[in-house]
Amino acid sequence: MEGSVNREEGTAISGQAIIEAYHSGDVDGAITYGKICKAVDLLSRWQPKAACEFLLQFVDIAYLLDHRCKELVLKFAVCFHVSCDCYSKLRTTIELYIAAVP
Repeated sequence: MEGSVNREEGTAISGQAIIEAYHSGDVDGAITYGKICKAVDLLSRWQPKAACEFLLQFVDIAYLLDHRCKELVLKFAVCFHVSCDCYSKLRTTIELYIAAVP
């Protein structure tokens, strides 16, 4: 199924693939989108490098994070700590996301 987030065991799914599957109405995409939203709630417990890698998946896909992704975008507005190497990219991206979602 095109847009599906089904994958082989041990392979990672990109943030872009998940959001695209969610937008297409794919059931697995919707479930995985919900898991992403919950993961953001727990971001402060992650190792800094893992948190940074997770968040950087969303830097180049702002065009996908429209009104259908409002829950995720609002969760990005929460306060959390990220390492200096990715802070400036993330801050600008998050500000753009928040401004774009009604």
